[in-house]
Amino acid sequence: MALTAAKYRTSDRVVQEDAFIFTAKGNDLVALKIASESLFQEDMFSALQSESFLKFDVNLIQPPSAKVLLTMNCEGFGDKPGSCQESIDITKLLNNADINQWQTLGIDLQCFADKGIKFGQMVSPFELSTEGQLSLGIANIVMSAPETNQLTIACD
Repeated sequence: MALTAAKYRTSDRVVQEDAFIFTAKGNDLVALKIASESLFQEDMFSALQSESFLKFDVNLIQPPSAKVLLTMNCEGFGDKPGSCQESIDITKLLNNADINQWQTLGIDLQCFADKGIKFGQMVSPFELSTEGQLSLGIANIVMSAPETNQLTIACD
């Protein structure tokens, strides 16, 4: 399965160009990924210890037509691909979001730790991917305590 580029453009949430729009056309697997420089493993264990959530603001413009995955990756240079990578399906969370309204989504970091992500060796703490159609604004990607009124995924 090939990974192709999605369409990105800057957007305004609070101030000019403080967000961007992620648009997937639905004809191939596309992803938005944040990774450390040169795929260097970073120690993010303190975020897990402080019971943080991976949080980000979304403005759902077009609901997903296929599964949307949020992935973390702790594979460093030379590690076998797939050896330290886990995904959580956030499709239902996005489908519960209001259209054209900014909301905070949060996923308990413990969910990723329970699946085997090594927070002391983090390479990519955020990758959003889909094979379907989707358009949403994204801003303020952080690891911090959960907020009231955020749409969340807790561990099963």
